Amino acid sequence: MRPWSESEAEVLEFLERLPGVDASTFELTATQMNKSIVDANEGVRRSFAETGFHDFDLQAPGDDGRVKIRVLAVNQHGLNETTISLYRARSNRDPRLWIARMKSIFHTARSGDLIVIAQDGRNAVVLNASATEMNEDTRHLIASVFGY
Repeated sequence: MRPWSESEAEVLEFLERLPGVDASTFELTATQMNKSIVDANEGVRRSFAETGFHDFDLQAPGDDGRVKIRVLAVNQHGLNETTISLYRARSNRDPRLWIARMKSIFHTARSGDLIVIAQDGRNAVVLNASATEMNEDTRHLIASVFGY
């Protein structure tokens, strides 16, 4: 993983200050943007398991084990309701996630952008930390999802 930019670090530092909220990240690739399929890296898996949001280790592979959870995505237009699908590939059992409408929600995203999934075990926010301006409105919007 590459070093975070100053603005990306600001997003992550804000999220870390929200009690009970855990944030995980992945660096966006062109393939992920086009297919919306993301390997659930160790940080994502650990974060989800620690809060009880989801445990990939307990999940059956294939479509039968797929779980869809409502999430809110933050972009320049505010909050966008979408879903995150969490599953293990049938062929190799690799844990993956899929954010519905990711390409349209983060339409300015580029390969290399840092995507953040922040959750508290019940509620989740997805945002592009590389393109999110952390002003007072954005802070309030994100905090409100978690009841703050």
